[in-house]
Amino acid sequence: MNMTDNNPINNLKHLIISSRERVVLSVNTTMVQTYWNIGKTLVQDEQRGNARATYGKKQLEVISQVLTKEFGKGFDASNLRNMRRFFIAFPIRETVSPKLSWSHYCKLIKIENTTARQWYIDEAIDNNWSARALDRQIGKLTHQDVGQMDTYVRIYDKFHKTDDDNPTVGLILCSEHSKAVAKYSVLNDNDQLFSSKYLPFLPTVEELQIELQRERELLDDGITT
Repeated sequence: MNMTDNNPINNLKHLIISSRERVVLSVNTTMVQTYWNIGKTLVQDEQRGNARATYGKKQLEVISQVLTKEFGKGFDASNLRNMRRFFIAFPIRETVSPKLSWSHYCKLIKIENTTARQWYIDEAIDNNWSARALDRQIGKLTHQDVGQMDTYVRIYDKFHKTDDDNPTVGLILCSEHSKAVAKYSVLNDNDQLFSSKYLPFLPTVEELQIELQRERELLDDGITT
């Protein structure tokens, strides 16, 4: 029996595939909305709406144990904290896109700057990024980044800097500040190197000065964020 593009079997295959895709999307949307509502409950009801309150570790553990026993995986304390952060980052339910999965949002809630976060949301949707691809795009500060910046600063000082110039500042832009890198890299003992937050657009001079000063004060106090 010859099969053509107009064969009913091919149409049935497409129908089943399309139906499965809708089921996956529906399940994902329901999961994300459920986690958003859990986050809302934890923030508004348990913390009386104070987004800055420190939620007790033991209390989260108790809630986690009860929910896990009743409903299974997905409700460990770490994920509950992500749900809280999810609601805090997206307090308006309508801004939560059904096109992104919970894994996407676990990456997005780590981006503090709302403009930068929205840029990644739009790009992830427009380019159909997986959660892993989104994570790669966001990027993280590495020892290689720090070492490369240090090299650039030294080369510039050697060949271009004059005695009358101010000290050369190397600014590393990233979306997430890595505690391990900041602690063990040249950042800890080089006043001219700083790590900052990545923005999908160039910040103003004033914004850079504020961020640099903030990072300098943190380093002077021996604190990494």
